[in-house]
Amino acid sequence: MINELDKVDFMGLDKVDQSKLILVITDHLDWQFVRGHLLLLQEKLNNYINYILNGDYKDTYPENIHCFQIMIYVQYQPHKKFEKLLTKFRKELAKQVPDVPIEIDYQFVADED
Repeated sequence: MINELDKVDFMGLDKVDQSKLILVITDHLDWQFVRGHLLLLQEKLNNYINYILNGDYKDTYPENIHCFQIMIYVQYQPHKKFEKLLTKFRKELAKQVPDVPIEIDYQFVADED
C-alpha cells in the first residue's frame, strides 16, 4: 500500500517481455488531503526508483532484467496534480538515469460495490 513506504507492494515479470520487471504501487487513499497524498506518492516512487537503481530486485529476480515499469493502481479518481507529479518524475528519470529504462504508469481501478 502507498503508506507502507519501506516495502514494494507487488512485483513480477511482464508476461510478454520476461526482461521487464513490473513493480506495483497500490494506492487506496482518497484525495481529501491532496498535498499529503502527493508527498506519500513521491516518497514511495523515490523508494521504488532507489530499489531499482540499487539492484535490490536481484535477490528475487536474478535473470536479465533490462527495463522496469512502476505501475500505480489507484482506487479513487486521481487529482489533476497527480498527473503533473508523474510527468515530473518521468522527465527527471529520463534526464538523471537515461541508461535505465523505467516507465511510470497508472490505472484507475474503481471500487465495485
